[in-house]
Amino acid sequence: MPGYTEPADRPTEWAAMAADLAATGRTTTEIAEALWIDEPTVINLLLPATGRAA
Repeated sequence: MPGYTEPADRPTEWAAMAADLAATGRTTTEIAEALWIDEPTVINLLLPATGRAA
């Protein structure tokens, strides 16, 4: 489990984690629950990396 992530670094960390989870077939809801963030944030994190939501 990762340690503390500084607030300024969270979007980058969350985007990487969200992309990893999406690659395993997780839904945006499942990713949100895993990262303790809301689903719209997951969608925003995935769009730059994939051009689409999970």
